[in-house]
Amino acid sequence: MPIIGKQVHEQSKTVQWSDGSTTVLPCIMDDGTNILQDDTDSVAFFASLPESNPEMSKHVIHLQYSDWTNKDRQLCDEISAALRVNKAVVIRQVTTPKHKTLNLDYLEDRGMSELMRVVVHDMQNPNKIQCILDVPYSQSGLPLFLSTLDHGIVNAWNQTTIDNPIDEAVHPDNFTVCSWALLHGPAYWTNPHHDSDGGATFIRVETGQKKWGLFKPINEHTAARTNLATMALGLVDLYKNRDDIPANWEAEIVTLLPGDILIQPAGQFHTVYTPVASFATGGHFCSYEQMHLTELSRWIDHKLARTLTNQVHEHSIATFHRMVINLPHISRRIKLYSRLLIALCLMVLDSDKYMAAGTWKPKVKASTTKRAQDIAHTVIKYFWTDIKTATNVFRKKETDGSNNQTHPGELISRDRLLTCLEAFTKF
Repeated sequence: MPIIGKQVHEQSKTVQWSDGSTTVLPCIMDDGTNILQDDTDSVAFFASLPESNPEMSKHVIHLQYSDWTNKDRQLCDEISAALRVNKAVVIRQVTTPKHKTLNLDYLEDRGMSELMRVVVHDMQNPNKIQCILDVPYSQSGLPLFLSTLDHGIVNAWNQTTIDNPIDEAVHPDNFTVCSWALLHGPAYWTNPHHDSDGGATFIRVETGQKKWGLFKPINEHTAARTNLATMALGLVDLYKNRDDIPANWEAEIVTLLPGDILIQPAGQFHTVYTPVASFATGGHFCSYEQMHLTELSRWIDHKLARTLTNQVHEHSIATFHRMVINLPHISRRIKLYSRLLIALCLMVLDSDKYMAAGTWKPKVKASTTKRAQDIAHTVIKYFWTDIKTATNVFRKKETDGSNNQTHPGELISRDRLLTCLEAFTKF
């Protein structure tokens, strides 16, 4: 079966977006009826939402890559600071690729084959436009100048194998989720969801275009996590619940063109429309500086994973173990805050509460479990006395907003952390 599918139906209608652009709408005709009318209605409503504005956006930081040339460390700090407070970042024109036709030659130039096996979503459903989600593409990943954002690889896996050698089977998702590709035909609609297992997500359009919608709860700073989960259920069917969206969600669209990179924080609810045939690369990564958002995202997955995410992973506990194991040796450049440190420890100490609904539960403890849990217990006891107190600190609401669901908390003294973990630095 050819990788490249057919283009849009000649009877496809168009829609004008809030930024003034015009695109085609989803359409598959059957006996004179568009059987994708639900998708058409959803995209038409989505198109009415505001385009993200660099001067006015509350939830997206807009950067021009040309302003950050030879400032890799400062750029990573800027991105980390945004993700830490639950904001997305778009970096414009990281590259300026020449226009190329998305065809088999284009894909083979990037290491693919017309004979390779891939998973085609909705393969058996003739009433859906299909896509290849999560094309194996391990040779890509974060650009080198952003690679230190991935604390899961850089700190957890690269820097802990002396204390804990990799001497057992490790879920491949710990590494394969760091780099993948997306291949979509034109007029493909992706319903609102968040990405599973609590990783941040980056996406770079290589050719084509994407309309990337970002949603934030209006009462995000005061809502209980159970309310956030309930509100998210209403977001999944965007058109059906369109009258309720403005009351509960702030939304903005980021139009991504070739060479643009978008980085969104863990748990970011988003929807995507791909108006033209497109190839994009991306991946997920873990960051110490947004563990509080990872915890919330994974807690929601534990309750509602099959409804609120488009692809379930079950690998992250191995990375979290090693992130904790690395705490005695972690670079001082990485900022640690109270709520994100508690979150990381809780996910290691009580991992069953964060297993996504319907996923496989390991029956045997990993070789990293004991050391990771010993370090986590030591951190909790030193800073917060016990797990109950730490959990109360993590969940507590204060009138100044310092402990809401998305706030990182207070900066942790690195000297105190080193004192706390001194015993784990000796061999």
